[in-house]
Amino acid sequence: MKQGRAWLTWLSLLLLLGLSLALAHWMTGTTQHFVSIGCALVMVAVIAGVQMRLRRADHMHRLFALGGLVWLALLAILTALEIATRHSL
Repeated sequence: MKQGRAWLTWLSLLLLLGLSLALAHWMTGTTQHFVSIGCALVMVAVIAGVQMRLRRADHMHRLFALGGLVWLALLAILTALEIATRHSL
């Protein structure tokens, strides 16, 4: 990866992090959650597209990246279900 591209990637991730933090400070409610998740998804897309070079990767690398995303989604769903069904003792 070229040095300029790495700096641009780092700067974009840093700006998205700052945007997410600023919105978490100023916004409240459901809208803030959707905006934060949107920022996180854009960060994932930048990392997958630029750092991991998935656009130019072969099918096996893309398959393993998809498997990682499926596993992450499964863990997130199970965590959300556990929190939603937790009872106070």
